[in-house]
Amino acid sequence: MKFISSSLPFQMARAPQNSRFPQILSVLAATIFLSTCTVFLGFEANAQQSGNYPGYYPNPGYPNNAPPRGYGNYPGNNYSSPRNNYQNNYNTRSYPPNQNRRPPNTYNAPPTSPPSQRTSNQPRNYNSVGSREAAQYQGDYVSYTNQAERFTKQGELSKAIGMYLKAKPLAPDSSISFIHNNLAVLYMKRGNYYLGQARDKEKALSDFRNAHYMIVEGWPAGLKRRQLHEDNIKIAEENLKIAYSNLKIDPKDKVLHEKMAQELRLKGLFQEALVEYAQVAEIDPKADKALMAMGDLFNVLNLPDKSNIYYGKAADALGEGASDDLLVRLASAQNKSGQLDSAIANLNLALDKNPQNVAALNQLEQIWRNELKFRPNSVLAHANLGSIFQKRKQFTKAEKAYETAEYFANQDPSTSIDTKKLIRLNMGTLYQETKNFRMARNAYQSILQIDPSSKQAQYYIASLYKDMGQTDKAATAYNNLLAVDPEYAPAHEALLDIIHEDPNPASKKHKLLQYANTNSSNAQVQSKVGEELHKLKEYNDAVTHYERAIKLKPDMAAAYANMGAALQALDRDDEALEAFHKATQLDPNNDTVLALKKDVEQASGLKAYNRALEMQQQGNHQDALPLFKKAISQAPNNPEFHAGYGISLQNLNRLHDAVTQYQKALNKDPKNADYHYFMATAYHQNQQYDKAMESYRKVKALGSSSYQAETDQALEQLNQVAAGKMLAQAVEAYNKRSYSKALTLINSTLKEDSANATAHYYKGLILSGQNKESQAVQSYEAATRHDPEFKDAYYALGVSLDKIKNSVKAKAAFEKFLKLSVGTEDDFVKYAQHRVNTIE
Repeated sequence: MKFISSSLPFQMARAPQNSRFPQILSVLAATIFLSTCTVFLGFEANAQQSGNYPGYYPNPGYPNNAPPRGYGNYPGNNYSSPRNNYQNNYNTRSYPPNQNRRPPNTYNAPPTSPPSQRTSNQPRNYNSVGSREAAQYQGDYVSYTNQAERFTKQGELSKAIGMYLKAKPLAPDSSISFIHNNLAVLYMKRGNYYLGQARDKEKALSDFRNAHYMIVEGWPAGLKRRQLHEDNIKIAEENLKIAYSNLKIDPKDKVLHEKMAQELRLKGLFQEALVEYAQVAEIDPKADKALMAMGDLFNVLNLPDKSNIYYGKAADALGEGASDDLLVRLASAQNKSGQLDSAIANLNLALDKNPQNVAALNQLEQIWRNELKFRPNSVLAHANLGSIFQKRKQFTKAEKAYETAEYFANQDPSTSIDTKKLIRLNMGTLYQETKNFRMARNAYQSILQIDPSSKQAQYYIASLYKDMGQTDKAATAYNNLLAVDPEYAPAHEALLDIIHEDPNPASKKHKLLQYANTNSSNAQVQSKVGEELHKLKEYNDAVTHYERAIKLKPDMAAAYANMGAALQALDRDDEALEAFHKATQLDPNNDTVLALKKDVEQASGLKAYNRALEMQQQGNHQDALPLFKKAISQAPNNPEFHAGYGISLQNLNRLHDAVTQYQKALNKDPKNADYHYFMATAYHQNQQYDKAMESYRKVKALGSSSYQAETDQALEQLNQVAAGKMLAQAVEAYNKRSYSKALTLINSTLKEDSANATAHYYKGLILSGQNKESQAVQSYEAATRHDPEFKDAYYALGVSLDKIKNSVKAKAAFEKFLKLSVGTEDDFVKYAQHRVNTIE
């Protein structure tokens, strides 16, 4: 018996798309660039063109008072409700006894860092340094770009590329597009040289990849493109395609591009590797490994905004299957990009998947410690550090952090009551986890003094009783809470845990039924009770409670599926299939439900098939038909079901329908010799001898049928039939003196039936008619050998031997003919007597 739970995994919310990372355009355009042509590309420019070199454009220069990049401003008192909020969340976990309890509530508001402060892992450029450093960088940048432009005019492309690469990390924001575009152009020009004059396809591909990277993959996130950039993208794309074509690289071969990307990555050619991974992602937008690799490479290149994009795409491709490790990488990129709210959200998601993820805890700790550098009295920072320490089992540090948070909360009149309650609640969970039950109770009671209706405090007091082994008090407390809020999911879950721990099956069943009756209007409760009864193998009671759940909530796919499993256990297959069908309608992508449905279909089909075989063996083929149909409807891919159905149809003389079923069986199992035998008998019975012969021969060729003897007998019979038909045609042709046609038919007859004496006889007559007496003699002798009483063959043999002057044998043949013709008086006998008397 297979069983699934209706407690589906809690679906954690992802950080909002628009707050997590910006989306980039995935524009892939075509280009020109044949190995024999030269394309001149314009460099990016300001409105005024300067210099005498065609296509030369100066860099846009530096902006005035460029603002530094920082974390941005966040409201300091934006204190959220607890992350693990139990309200209206039936799937929230409860604490099992004597185990690590729920991770403490996390304070989700992002930290505040002054805009002027930057973390050490954020990139430096002109916009983030002081005025003295900026002047130095500006001088270096101008020097590099001037040299690059000079080398470009001189046609020294490699040197120009080198200068632009030195200028690139020093470029102000206003010049980034200038640098990227011109590098792309130079790489394409040099790649064209390699492809055309130098005939070095590998170097050409390398340069075209780098050009593509500069204008596409490596283009800074959020930087607007102009028409010039869009045009160059098309050219870069076409150049890449041409380079692939020259090296016989299929642009749609995902595996090959992935292999090339990995090799480039190992060589440290990260920009080129990114282009190849991007090709993989273009072929398969859900290629999570390629997207994750792109995030990793952009991280190595210290481009967190780009890492953010591709880690995010990988996470989207995986959905709920995104690993905690990926979420931590995504959060790290978001943190470096200044998206701390999204970073914190994804770090918390990672901890939901793996509460012991060290990297996630370390990142969160660093975020909140950075907050304390600028706001030492931050309630949020101290409270969240307490949560992190508690998850690490650093209980002393956690207690100190909570106490500090509470101290500053009491000092700050703007701190909300909800904030203070949440700190006390987490302190209670800390004391409860460390078995300091008195202090835990005091913490929860202090919340109730402020807010007597606090359901969380009441819930934790009940869980405290449970941890202390006072299960009756715990059950009473949970029931009291449910009396106030019948939909409070954690209390239901905890109460079911208490019932589940009862070692007495009868007592457990009684408590379950009582619990279900008390909460008769709660669909989740009815379904959960059904599951527990199901586990106790109380299948009828389980079905009853699944039905109650469905009546209250008709769209409960899991309740339908579990009811189907229970009905199957009761041998109520038709009802089980109906339940599974409804479950798959409500949840068509649930692999577990689909597998259960398939199991029931196969079991139901097998039962119908076995009953059909019983009818068939009793000779009741008509009543067997609907059972075979049912079996096939449940398991249409089972060839045995089709073959059995065909046998009954054949016995009812529905030969065409029988052949159809045998063919379906053979479509699924073409090497089954028995199915070929069944097909042959149907054709044979329908007098389709050629098709029957073909099928019998397949049986012989496969050699594994249990009907080999019957096959041999049928083939012999069909061979004789075929030979007889051809012999009749041969005789007709002989009588018309069409000797050539007659001989062909005779040979075909003998091929089917080599022991056919009549065929050998007529072959002799034909050969004699063609004056081929020696060959005719051989055929007559074969006829008499296969039929020693064949008197006409002896007569003809005597005539032919006489013609070739073989008197002794001719006389013997005539004598044999006369011996077989005793009592007969005709011209043949008279002639034979004459030759016997006259041959010396």
